[in-house]
Amino acid sequence: MCFDATKTLRAKIAKKDIICWKVLAEDNFAYCRAIKGVKFQYFVNQLTDTVCLKRNRLDYLHEATIVEGYHSFKTEYGADNDINENDGFHLPPCEKHKFIIPEGAKYYENDKEYVSSTIMLID
Repeated sequence: MCFDATKTLRAKIAKKDIICWKVLAEDNFAYCRAIKGVKFQYFVNQLTDTVCLKRNRLDYLHEATIVEGYHSFKTEYGADNDINENDGFHLPPCEKHKFIIPEGAKYYENDKEYVSSTIMLID
């Protein structure tokens, strides 16, 4: 998942827990589409380590991307759509899970996704 944003997008601080969705491997709650060989496993009701969100400006496209951070979907539909569109790309088989971006976490959002400094698997 790659988060696209406008150049003027600013980070926010969560004023309350934010519900979001991720697509994970069915058997071990590992991130399904690990990029560059990085694998990460989530544990129920355990906050992830806090990371520094890194934003890349792409002036020639008049947009920016955020690659580092915990990426998630804003809606359950977004996670379902990701599974359906990338069915052959997900190895092993994957399913959606509910997460929260906790109150006080730094995050970015666009129309479909969040990228946050920490996240917690709740379902």
